[in-house]
Amino acid sequence: MPDRGWTKDRPNILSNENLSLIGKAFDKGIVFGLQCFYYGGCSPDRIAFLSYDAFASYLSANSRAGDLFILWSLPELLDKQLQVFSGTFTNITAGDFFVPATNLDEIRDYLLEVKEGGYYCMNELSALYYSSQEKKIELKNINFFSVENWETDWQEFLEDVKTYSYPGGEIHLFKGSLFDVDDHILLQAKFPNEHGEVPIGGAY
Repeated sequence: MPDRGWTKDRPNILSNENLSLIGKAFDKGIVFGLQCFYYGGCSPDRIAFLSYDAFASYLSANSRAGDLFILWSLPELLDKQLQVFSGTFTNITAGDFFVPATNLDEIRDYLLEVKEGGYYCMNELSALYYSSQEKKIELKNINFFSVENWETDWQEFLEDVKTYSYPGGEIHLFKGSLFDVDDHILLQAKFPNEHGEVPIGGAY
């Protein structure tokens, strides 16, 4: 890999300070985020973890020097009431749809929003799905690529919601624009090389 300028003076995800910060976040609950690949030529991977040990194992097995990690704490976002919808399935009968129709209408309208002049807004949602029974967690992006052909994407979202509509299922939805606000980020740091250095810049 060519040397594009590396330093020990930028945030390193393996520093003791940052690992301690991440560990304390896991004491409160779920941590999720993005792994952006250093000169990877691809979109970021969405990642989500239930425990520090699971996160550390992933980091060790799936990181390359220079990769950028942007992490958020689910409990912190919920404490700030930044969610579009957040719910836990508590009904006895599995398979019942537990996102209220009014919330679904608001979500659909947001995804279909059109700017003045008829331009499609391309709004996005991030959906965090969790099952306490199966210890399963997923992070997905929701958007409609076309106002004319949005029904398929909408049905896929409804199927995901239904999949987690049983006791122990949780769904947390956030506007995509939320993740552009630095104040809501738990940590933004890069994976170091063998010398403990991270790139100053880089394409992601």
